[in-house]
Amino acid sequence: MFSKGSIYLQAVEGLENNLHFLQEMVDIYRSFGYTRRPRYERIDLAALVQELADLFHLSSSQRVSIQVAVSGPLEAAAEPRLLRMALFNLLANAAQAIRSGADYRKPGIIQIQARRTAEGEIMVCIQDNGPGIRDPEGRLLPETEIGRIFQSGYTTKDQSSGGGLGLSWVKSIIEDFHDGAIHVVNRPEGGACFTLTFPAAAAHLPEEM
Repeated sequence: MFSKGSIYLQAVEGLENNLHFLQEMVDIYRSFGYTRRPRYERIDLAALVQELADLFHLSSSQRVSIQVAVSGPLEAAAEPRLLRMALFNLLANAAQAIRSGADYRKPGIIQIQARRTAEGEIMVCIQDNGPGIRDPEGRLLPETEIGRIFQSGYTTKDQSSGGGLGLSWVKSIIEDFHDGAIHVVNRPEGGACFTLTFPAAAAHLPEEM
């Protein structure tokens, strides 16, 4: 049985965590200003991914667990503020998709994997066990149509994974600012998987570097 003191401390800690979470969200979305004057840095992408996963754990309102598997360090030349914003957006989409699913009573899981490929590229995969990416009528989008979610203004309206939270500029951050690529599929076992790849050499980045 918990004492009144321990319950009070848990409540205070939960409040502090939520305030910190909200402040981090504000800081992330302020990063949009860096689209005008990006500042590229040498970063450890594995550490950045872990930082974002820890940030999501601060949101006590989400019944979603974050599983992280990174093989690091993964040194990359990147605009860390924009990259954090893009990854955060993908995580928010995944959590929202799980919450909107018919089987929301089951445990929600978001898995993040980051590693270097045999070709030397950096690959980040974000997948969830939500309902998958669907059109406004609820139909699961086939592979031939799923790329539409990256078009400006596209929305699934039912808030399925990847819909309605700015995937057009997430795509721009990955491709235009980091010379990378983003790809999405509906997983056979349910849910969606976003795969991001970045070139190994800094020479592939924009001249502002």
